[in-house]
Amino acid sequence: MPEVRESCLGSQEYVSKLRIGRMLNSDTRNTLACTLHKLKLIILDEISMCSFYKFQAMNSVLQEIFENNKPFVGVSVITVDKVTTLYYCNADVDAFNNLFLAVSPNEKIVSRALDSCSGTKSRATITYMLSQAQKLQHKKTQNMQYLLKLCVETKYIVQMASQMSFTANYVKKNSRERIPIRAYVQFEKESTGEKTRQRLQNIVKADRITEKNWTPIQRICRSFSLNENTHIQVTRNQLPLLPSNAQTIHCSQSCTYDNILPARATLENDPSLREMTRMRNEAQLQFSLIFPEDVKNKDNTVVLFHNVRSLNLHFENISCDPTFIASDIIMLAETWSKPEDKYDINNFTIISRTDCKSPKRKAFGTLVYVKNYLLPHVNILFQNESISGTNHSTVVALTMFSKTVIMVYKSPKTAWIVLKQQLQQAITKSLENHIYDITIMGEFNIKDPNYTNLKSFMTEANCSMLLDATKVSTDHSSLIDLCFSTNTLNNADIFESVTSDHKPIWIEL
Repeated sequence: MPEVRESCLGSQEYVSKLRIGRMLNSDTRNTLACTLHKLKLIILDEISMCSFYKFQAMNSVLQEIFENNKPFVGVSVITVDKVTTLYYCNADVDAFNNLFLAVSPNEKIVSRALDSCSGTKSRATITYMLSQAQKLQHKKTQNMQYLLKLCVETKYIVQMASQMSFTANYVKKNSRERIPIRAYVQFEKESTGEKTRQRLQNIVKADRITEKNWTPIQRICRSFSLNENTHIQVTRNQLPLLPSNAQTIHCSQSCTYDNILPARATLENDPSLREMTRMRNEAQLQFSLIFPEDVKNKDNTVVLFHNVRSLNLHFENISCDPTFIASDIIMLAETWSKPEDKYDINNFTIISRTDCKSPKRKAFGTLVYVKNYLLPHVNILFQNESISGTNHSTVVALTMFSKTVIMVYKSPKTAWIVLKQQLQQAITKSLENHIYDITIMGEFNIKDPNYTNLKSFMTEANCSMLLDATKVSTDHSSLIDLCFSTNTLNNADIFESVTSDHKPIWIEL
């Protein structure tokens, strides 16, 4: 039976000491190690707001505290929220804002930043640094754009959403260009900017501004470095405004919208997520969880199949994952591998491998690992790969201890008849060798496991579905990774993956 565990959140006093990105002193490290020695579960809420750097940094801090090199020191981690909330990236947002400003019929002007360089006296270096600073995205320049497009009646960000209400005053730089030195904005709430209006009321009068709720925004200076390995800094003088008709989720976190409601039809009514959003302190967090059944400590041979979605990208995670290492046979699909790549895992030997046929890495490739102690007992009975353009399917049949395990991978658009012929050949080979205990597992890419042709074929082969049809094998709520066997006593289940949208499936023979 799956193990049931309970957990509770620790004191915020200790959590605040986890200074991400900084080395912990010995006193703090020892205090945290003693306080968190019973840590069994880590919950990361709003994971969509956590960057990859911070996620890795949290892992490093825990490893430093407990002096343990295992991922998150072997503690289970639960993430809450959806990464899809970050679907629109900065480039998409900037493109939308630029398009909006381009088609707007209102009065416009471009405010060019005035850059200067400090930390060097070399004219060549200064010229180079200033030219490079012009190409940087505003995320790397303290949110100060080199060319800021100002447009009347357009939303901008200062520290919250605002609306451009008036064109700017200008400073004369040369005969051809006038540089705006001040812009007036109208905030959504009249109370916002009240102190600034009072402090700069003389400037407002000098500019002959009669609107009481217009707030002057003046040019400021901010310094930044082009990279972390240089002491040379660029100081940019610019209006602290950013177009905000579209915003990323990070930018909008500090904003309050009184007149915007999410579309309820697009939200999932998940009870766990709903309760988590209502929690205000750790005292309210009391729950128990059923963890997926692990493959570790199994008495019999364990075979695991996983669509890894690029072994080239996730090899480091796979090679140290306790679930994979505990398996006796590892079958991977969509490895995106090339012949020159090396994917050696300690105590395992590769007995079957196919790679990408094209110069570029694509969703091709399969790989089968067998633990060294099992090598004398494993033989490749059948292997066939069918490729037609971007459509492909692979079938590999292994025999061991009078049992046959058939790995299956079919790309989404490959016809069922192609895979059917390959499976028939593999099953026939097994029967010819008087091996009747047959297991078929892999990615069939058939969304309905009761698909008539597949069901009929498995019935003729005397194979039964071993996975629970109510479960899903992908993050898209589909069950396309399947496991069939002539021996219904075999134990099979679905595990979790942190690197792929497909979940590993395993069987104990």
